[in-house]
Amino acid sequence: MLLRVPGDGYVPIVVDGAEQIAERRLISLQHSGGHFDIRSIRIGVGGRSALHSHPWPQANYVISGHGRICLGDRELPVGPGDFVFVQGHVRHRFLNTSREELIFLAIRGSSETALPR
Repeated sequence: MLLRVPGDGYVPIVVDGAEQIAERRLISLQHSGGHFDIRSIRIGVGGRSALHSHPWPQANYVISGHGRICLGDRELPVGPGDFVFVQGHVRHRFLNTSREELIFLAIRGSSETALPR
């Protein structure tokens, strides 16, 4: 299956605590048979995702830019080639600390992969 998103395909993420962040859905749970969802996330200079958590695990692969991830009670630097795994129910946030966009892939499983609290 080949899926194409017309145009640039990025849509702003508008939630409290998020700044200069947009996502492009590459494949949805519906198109993957309910197995996974993959999005390209773009955070502008000085931007950040909202501090949040969700029941499903999420894998993140940094493509370009540099930043930090707040992961539970830790804050770690991230850059191109870094892989960040976020366990379900763990509060996390990405921050762009570079002079260019921070771009990463966010891959999440279905709600069936969610871990109990």
